Amino acid sequence: MMLYPYATRRQFLIGSTALVGAGLAISQSPARAQTAKFGGVLTCAINETVDAFDPLATAATIVRTMHSHLFESLYTYDSKFGLIPELATGYDVTEDGNTWTFTLLDGVKFHDGSTMVAEDVVASWNRFMKKARLASSIGGKVEKVYAPDSGTVVFQFSSNPGPFLEKLSQPHAAFKIYPAAIVEAAGDEALADDQFVGTGPFRMKEWRRGEALVMERFPDYRVDDRYDGPDGLGGRRTAYVDELVWTFISEPGTQEAGLRSGRFDIADSVPPEQRLSIEGTEGFAGTTLKPLNWLNIMVNHHNPPMDDLRIRRAVQIGVDRELIMLGTIGDPELIRLSPSLAFEEQVWANDAGAEYYKNDKEEARRLIAEAGYDNQEIVLMTTRTLDSLYKSAVIYQQELQSIGLNVRLEVLDWAALLAHVQGEDLRPKWHLSSMEHSVRYDPSGWDTNFRSDKWTPYANPEMDGLLDEIATLREFEPRYEAFKDVQQIFYDDVVNIKLGDYFGWHARRSYVMGYKSFNGSVFWDVWLDK
Repeated sequence: MMLYPYATRRQFLIGSTALVGAGLAISQSPARAQTAKFGGVLTCAINETVDAFDPLATAATIVRTMHSHLFESLYTYDSKFGLIPELATGYDVTEDGNTWTFTLLDGVKFHDGSTMVAEDVVASWNRFMKKARLASSIGGKVEKVYAPDSGTVVFQFSSNPGPFLEKLSQPHAAFKIYPAAIVEAAGDEALADDQFVGTGPFRMKEWRRGEALVMERFPDYRVDDRYDGPDGLGGRRTAYVDELVWTFISEPGTQEAGLRSGRFDIADSVPPEQRLSIEGTEGFAGTTLKPLNWLNIMVNHHNPPMDDLRIRRAVQIGVDRELIMLGTIGDPELIRLSPSLAFEEQVWANDAGAEYYKNDKEEARRLIAEAGYDNQEIVLMTTRTLDSLYKSAVIYQQELQSIGLNVRLEVLDWAALLAHVQGEDLRPKWHLSSMEHSVRYDPSGWDTNFRSDKWTPYANPEMDGLLDEIATLREFEPRYEAFKDVQQIFYDDVVNIKLGDYFGWHARRSYVMGYKSFNGSVFWDVWLDK
């Protein structure tokens, strides 16, 4: 069985200290090449305010990022978006695929000093199924979860659950392991401030609502010595700083002023336009966050002339993607042209359909003429809520006009835009819409966007069948081939139009060492050289 292309069955199903020696690819933090040191307070300015912190009570991205420092799960994602063990040593699956048995790491401490046992995992699962937003889609086939002993957890399914673990391990799934006593005390309520108890390298110290959230190093953290260094969201993680302060500052100018004055060590919303200035100033540096998002143009296949493949092909190949991406993001270091629906950093990346990821205005004009286009108005929707959507739409409109299409830009607020693209009764009111996609940890995440019964502007039974395969198969290779076929149809049918990838950028003081991102800030293995 090939679960991921760089890991063997033994590494995933047995799991032991052999993970490193047997050849599992482990990425090492740049900080480890230097002499890392403990101590200090790391203060990061973030542009969001935390209103809820229970993992099962909020879907906020910044909270998911924070949780990765406090809580852990059975498995997590490595730097290539493949699965690696976290609180489990491995798992075994019966031939029929219906019974999964996980063995747990020994000696793992919770932040309250108790030792993790299988009963804690069972209690955490039961809470997840009662309260999680994605409980039914992830755990719908689970019949029973039980602990035959303190180091083993068994999941029994009604039928083969497919990529169950891939879905369960994603940060937005929010399956975290807490002490059973915490689960019992919380009952049906959200976790209280003193109940944010996990097994991560940091523990909660203080939540000053509207101001900051403070974490501190957990001295009894079980460093995962199966790995040489940190790897994505897992691996050998070390908390070097004494305290980690997330300060809520929404104004970019205030963030930049605080960074320059020394109030903040890292600022997440200094405009990328300031990158060259800040990185060129002594004592300051920057960190690029990749992967992040890719810009997209949605296509309404139900509304003429977009029901004609020739017109769809013209709006796909008749535009200069580099011009659009540079005009939108402004910094060539923060964009990338790539046909892949998965980011190049991901194990799922491929080049299927790349023959249509081009700028061929002459062919586009030929197809428009062949289709008998008669200057019908084409409505391109966008919003100013997200600057990237508005800027890309303006340039995309100009590109389509240059190949002879009559395109009107319609600017809506965010709620109205979503209502139009998602509302079946509103289909006739638009043809194209600017949008963007974030990271999908697993290709099953594209189900919502491409399936006939979920995404009203497009329908294709062949696409549905491939999505079904991805949702039911477990092994990497057939799932990867199915995903490549999904991407080929994406380009063949012109389901949507990918423009290009763009990345984030965080400003920091140059004494902050080892700072990196994995679909969000990562503060383990970060230390202060001062």
